[in-house]
Amino acid sequence: MAALTNTRHELFAQALARGMTQGAAYGEAGYKQHGSSASRLAGQARIRTRVAELIEGAPVRGPVTIAQAIDNLLRLAEKGEALKTPAGLASARACLVEAVKLSAELAKQAAAARPPRIDRPMSRDEWLSIFAPPPRGLDGVYDREAWERGEWSPPPGPVDSD
Repeated sequence: MAALTNTRHELFAQALARGMTQGAAYGEAGYKQHGSSASRLAGQARIRTRVAELIEGAPVRGPVTIAQAIDNLLRLAEKGEALKTPAGLASARACLVEAVKLSAELAKQAAAARPPRIDRPMSRDEWLSIFAPPPRGLDGVYDREAWERGEWSPPPGPVDSD
């Protein structure tokens, strides 16, 4: 279905598809609030069809990363502080607390991704068991299952003497 011919109806449907309430969408479309008019308009079949079509055609967002969530929380905290009201400041504080918690989680993930710190000399076999990539099978593809089962041994080669 193409855009609705009535411009206000199209704006109303687009606002509903973005998640606005019926009353807010009705006002955004240029209508004056009047009783249950927004509800009646939202109940029309062509409006419901257009809203479903807009929602279905909306681009699918990928998962939000922790860094993106932190950025969003900090942006919301700034907006809450700008309100200069007790509710706005409380909201800003809550956003900052959540951002700090997520920052700690991000730091944990980064630390877990780093190889372990070893402050002593290592043998070749020990180094390979920690840092070498998973083995390749005969077809040249990594055999991750063998690596995870611990069935991989380092390739032959000279052994370091300690």
